[in-house]
Amino acid sequence: MPPETNAIRGTAGNDIFVAGFNQFIKHWNGKSWQGYPEIEGDGEWRSLAVNENIIIAVGINFTTPGGARIARGYRIK
Repeated sequence: MPPETNAIRGTAGNDIFVAGFNQFIKHWNGKSWQGYPEIEGDGEWRSLAVNENIIIAVGINFTTPGGARIARGYRIK
């Protein structure tokens, strides 16, 4: 896990999300880490919310002064 982590959230030991600098989000499924490069960028995620079916990340965008960024993802079962 990168040291630039701002938020760690999960629903179980095999369902953990981490987020932070460079707007990375990674998911631990109990065996390996899965990254989501499609939402990485020039900024940082400041917080996460996770439940059974949805994840929300909020943060800032460094390229836009005062710019906020929000990402929403759904669990595919």
